[in-house]
Amino acid sequence: MPTTRSAKKAHRQSLQRKMRNNAHIHAYKKIIKVLLRLNNTAPRKDMQTVLSLLYKQLDKAAKTHALSRNKARRLKSRFAKRFLPTSV
Repeated sequence: MPTTRSAKKAHRQSLQRKMRNNAHIHAYKKIIKVLLRLNNTAPRKDMQTVLSLLYKQLDKAAKTHALSRNKARRLKSRFAKRFLPTSV
């Protein structure tokens, strides 16, 4: 356990940051589960709505450094390839 005042404050801050980061991570993982449950059986409009929610959560998690920017970009790319129609 921390002894000095500054160490106690730093510990409190780290716990708050951990809770905030976990909230962002759980939010985008929950949306991924919904998206995988839909799995091309839902109408295209519903898929795009859920996909845009996923993009929003990934961007928010990357902005607050709960997730690295590259991982957010990689996940967005993978889910776009998987669930959006390819235009060829």
